[in-house]
Amino acid sequence: MAESAVLLFSWKASKLLARSHIHNYVHLKCCRRCLWALGLVHSHSVHKPEICLVLQSTHLPSADGTRTLSNLYFLKPALSPSESIKKDKYRNKKQKNIGKRKDYSQTKLEKDLILVDKTRKSLVTILEAHVTRMKSIENMLLHPAHASMKPDEHHFQNGGIWHNKSSKAQRELKNASEDYHHAFKEVMKDGVIPLDDNIAFLASANTLKTSDIVPHDQCQLPLSSQKQSGDALTADTAEKHLRISGDHLTSVQKSIISQTIGQQNVTQDNRLETSTAFTDFEDGNTDSHIHLSKTAQTDGSSKVHVDEKNMLPAVVALGFNNNLKVFVDACISAKMVARAHATVSYYVKRAQHRPKVNSNVSDVGIFNLVAHAWAKQGNTEKVKEVFRMMREAGVSLNHQSYAAAFECVASQTTTDKTLGKKILSQLEKKGLRVEAIFNNCEFRGDGKEKVFAAIKAIRPTFVPDPPPALKGYSAKLVMHLNEEDMKASGRLDTPYSGLFTKEELIIRGRQQCKAELKGQVAVKSIEWKPPLDSRTIEMRKILEESQKKWKETLHDAFVKNVKILSHKLSSTKVVNVLPFLRVLKAEDYVDIMLQEVRLLAESSETFSPGVQILYRGLGQKVQNRYATQVKINDQLTSKIQKLYSEYLQYFTDVRLTCEKIPREYWQSLLEASPEGPTVDVEEKGWPFHVLTGVGRFLYDILVHELKIDTAALMTSKEKMSKYMPIFYKIFRNVGVQVKEEIKPHPAVVKLFKGAAEEQLLFETNLVPMLSPPIPWSSTKYGGYILSSARLIRLPFMASQQQALLDQAPSNQLYPVFDSLNQLGACPWIINEPILDLVIELFNNKGSVELDVAPPVSECPQLPKILPGMTKEEKANVSKECLAIKRKRAEMYSLWCDALYRLSIADHFRKEVFWFPHNLDFRGRVYPCPPHFNHLGSDVARSILKFAKGQPLGKHGLDWIKIQLINLTGLKKRNPVSERLAFANQMIANILDSADKPMTGSKWWMSSDEPWQTLACCIEVAKATRSPDPDKYICHLPVHQDGSCNGLQHYAALGRDQHGAEQVNLFPFDVPQDVYSGVASMVESLRQKDAESGIEIARVLEGFIKRKVVKQTVMTVVYGVTRYGARLQILRQLKDIPDFPQDYAWKGAGYLVQKTFQSLSEMFTATREIQDWFTECARLISQVRGQPVQWITPLGLPIVQPYYRTVNGAKSVPGVEGKMTRYVLHHGITSEKPNVMKQKNAFPPNYIHSLDSSHMMLTSLHCQSDLPNDGSICDITKQRLNKVLASVPPRGNFNLKNVLESTYFFS
Repeated sequence: MAESAVLLFSWKASKLLARSHIHNYVHLKCCRRCLWALGLVHSHSVHKPEICLVLQSTHLPSADGTRTLSNLYFLKPALSPSESIKKDKYRNKKQKNIGKRKDYSQTKLEKDLILVDKTRKSLVTILEAHVTRMKSIENMLLHPAHASMKPDEHHFQNGGIWHNKSSKAQRELKNASEDYHHAFKEVMKDGVIPLDDNIAFLASANTLKTSDIVPHDQCQLPLSSQKQSGDALTADTAEKHLRISGDHLTSVQKSIISQTIGQQNVTQDNRLETSTAFTDFEDGNTDSHIHLSKTAQTDGSSKVHVDEKNMLPAVVALGFNNNLKVFVDACISAKMVARAHATVSYYVKRAQHRPKVNSNVSDVGIFNLVAHAWAKQGNTEKVKEVFRMMREAGVSLNHQSYAAAFECVASQTTTDKTLGKKILSQLEKKGLRVEAIFNNCEFRGDGKEKVFAAIKAIRPTFVPDPPPALKGYSAKLVMHLNEEDMKASGRLDTPYSGLFTKEELIIRGRQQCKAELKGQVAVKSIEWKPPLDSRTIEMRKILEESQKKWKETLHDAFVKNVKILSHKLSSTKVVNVLPFLRVLKAEDYVDIMLQEVRLLAESSETFSPGVQILYRGLGQKVQNRYATQVKINDQLTSKIQKLYSEYLQYFTDVRLTCEKIPREYWQSLLEASPEGPTVDVEEKGWPFHVLTGVGRFLYDILVHELKIDTAALMTSKEKMSKYMPIFYKIFRNVGVQVKEEIKPHPAVVKLFKGAAEEQLLFETNLVPMLSPPIPWSSTKYGGYILSSARLIRLPFMASQQQALLDQAPSNQLYPVFDSLNQLGACPWIINEPILDLVIELFNNKGSVELDVAPPVSECPQLPKILPGMTKEEKANVSKECLAIKRKRAEMYSLWCDALYRLSIADHFRKEVFWFPHNLDFRGRVYPCPPHFNHLGSDVARSILKFAKGQPLGKHGLDWIKIQLINLTGLKKRNPVSERLAFANQMIANILDSADKPMTGSKWWMSSDEPWQTLACCIEVAKATRSPDPDKYICHLPVHQDGSCNGLQHYAALGRDQHGAEQVNLFPFDVPQDVYSGVASMVESLRQKDAESGIEIARVLEGFIKRKVVKQTVMTVVYGVTRYGARLQILRQLKDIPDFPQDYAWKGAGYLVQKTFQSLSEMFTATREIQDWFTECARLISQVRGQPVQWITPLGLPIVQPYYRTVNGAKSVPGVEGKMTRYVLHHGITSEKPNVMKQKNAFPPNYIHSLDSSHMMLTSLHCQSDLPNDGSICDITKQRLNKVLASVPPRGNFNLKNVLESTYFFS
């Protein structure tokens, strides 16, 4: 294996390379004018590194017994951006005649060429002078003892010559030029630099990239001067350089320069070409980099092969392109097309100048957006420039690109058929079919009609391809549902049939569209407030007047600040926040800010979120409003409303219900209406830094511009106006960090509190719908009609998963779509008797026992420090005050949550409503409205009922009774027959609870789920008292929950017989309770320790109950840590009145240890599988350097979005001071996954995805086998394959036994 020596010209570079395990290097310095190496050292000061030499020698002796130097590499010279800017400014100031100023990029290029030329000639001189002393030079470079010598000692011991004067250096260079070829032939052996594993390792170091290594035969004309640095290399400059050093160039070097000149001439010809449009649509040639071998040495013997086919797209590159795409889209919506064009051009050129992974514009959609924007204006020249940019960026044109070209032709005053024929010719030359444009492209406004007219004018016989035929499911688990008889079965009586007529649904649909266009829903608060008095009326009048003034102030300030920002950012082309502040009208931003004023004024007085959360929340409101506005601008609103009115017929026509599912019917409507804009258009969600930037800008206006007259709130007659800012910033210590918060002025809080507003405002995507949701048929559109809704709630880091979703075949995700659509199509109503009781209790100070949040007034008062207290007593009082403040903040948060939930429920009291659904990144299903849904707490579930009921039937009443006992938690270990018998025994208490819930025996209050128990008691009473219980129409939903579902999945995966029995996968006459089983094992271990004299074991006697260990047992399979489990058990011990609290922390630690020990003994296979999952995830993320990804049994691709984050904020030329806050920086994410999070999160995330797949299968059909586990991506590295192949052994449990298990659901 070869050894490497590196000559560095900055101490920083030497330190970085030292961390890369390259130790045999010598540190030298360079001057500004000339570079000396191989023993020659300058005498001037150094300010920047110009070049780095990487030399390599072999162990093979030459003929004379010495080792010869075989390889020489140059690292490309680069100037610091900040230093370049300073030089540029200084040079411009010195030049008196403006007409004589030169372009700095050209000047810099000439200096680079002169520098490299001098460097080459210096090396020729050195090599010619020292070729006979190569052994001593090599020993000097490679021997570690010489690395620490001073330059003087180092030089004179090797007989070097000092070159302190440039004139002497020039004479040396001139004399040595004649022997250039001979010297390099002797030293470099034919002048060819082979790449081997040593240099491959060097290139893979953290600080050096493959593109930074240049062979010596290309060093005469650096690659940075042509494509990679972005400098404009003209033919004159290259020919001048060729004349200077042409006598010393090899044939390879001459060919490179000739090729460079030719390419430059072609580029100039293309730029000068204006008369002939669209003559060249060829793709841009990619830059010629040095390609490393795919096989790299690891430990000297074994080789690890990396299969790049399975590598995910770089997350940083995806993030950069997504951010740029969002910016371009915002610019176009804000009618700033020129700014979008200039920004894309800037980043394309910057990528050529500084090739980085995270700054290459590689998304063709970015260019297509700009091209379509110019095409709508009929600007042919600008569209040509966009296509030239694509060629420079190496991006291929697709159907969408040519659609923009055709739209440009049609947007002109007269259609240029000659131009259209050239476009058509180029399209077909690339192997694309013009007939496929309308199926592969997205159109806005009248773009589709224009493209069709342009093509029809060129080719009168043109007929577009018909829409592709609908495909069936591709997942094996549901392929049998593709059969026609399976499609029609079970849908004659749906949850929505017979509820409404088509006309009634259309009216409700119009109401929903109107609300979504408005963007807000006003909901009356259920909070009890005293009757109106004169003071309240006066405060409302003051508030109304103040809001009018605030509205005018905000409008003027917003317009003024946007103009200032536009002026400050006019000279920069980087992505910034400006277009996002112009996508809406100024009035819309003002309305959003006024809503934020009220939100902050009515927030908690003891707790407020950090400014980053506030910024992001305010930016999200702007983005939601913008998403609706885009549909209006693109003329999409009217088309969607028309299609939606036709879609509502599906819920009233039994024939359609039997023939198609909601997704298929919606797709058939889209196919029948091809005219107009595309409905399934990608919604470009704003990244978090955009949301933060927009929110920061608006909050700056709120904080600095709005004021309140505090004197107006005084009751005294003599008032002197005193205006104070309504918001101020505070800084709070949170641990070791300082948290910045924004608090309202007490006068503002007093004003809103005194006005006693009766309505709460909610975004339309935060409340249920008045009509059925739009069915999901693609990843781009579904859920709400016009409001923003995303299929998957992806965090900002999850750009890779979004890329996989976009690449997945449409029918691969159909099972997921259909499951969401079926859940969303189910209508709901309010259980009014339960809602009335909860509201009454809520306004009567709540109840902690019944999970109804009490108001903050019920929190204890803060203790005071009294005179005479000791330091210890004062410290205890301070701790108690801190605990009470935290308790107040928690109580207020819970109270607000209950207020929102109950107010929304009361708003829909007399309505039928629907919950649209979507997913998280693991595939778990959630309703979109967060405050009120059927997956909420016990209170939320109790006040919801199915809109359409069903007759109980022969045994229905018995099952309702069994459900009631299940909710109480009293007979969990008893069989069904005993539960039914117990319900019949308690029928008196059940009827008493239904008739007198708040004044009777209150039996229902002792239940585990009291409010659902009460709802069930009322239903049992109504059914029992009905004339015929079998025909009683019941609307009560019955929620089913697995018996420790996580352990069920692990037991099924491992075919663990013992574990399956514990979690009711195996049929028994009596249900098994794993929580009680674990508690029993912990108790037996405690008894042994108590007998051994362990104190804490004796203290815990009688306190180890099922409830104490339940949460820990439930969450251990989802990755709970020992510390987290200790906190869970600590909370349970604190809730036990008789337990000595002094032993709570110690007892929790003891029980955690025993609980984990019991679980390991009870579920051995589960622990083995979980450990194997963890190790696989660790190796995938650490060895392979990729996030863990898999595909669920229903075809949903999942990628864990955990990466190392770094701060990518950098200075921007021309943007200084506070304006830098509004420049949006990219590169905030590292390419490397976070190994710790990847390995710890994979087991629970994988189980969650399987659990969700089971739920979706249940919604698609009633019976199915347990699905296979998801397939992890193919890994080709040997060590990783070895671990992945070591699958824990399976047991002998038969999964078909699950079908016979009565108590699978608890």
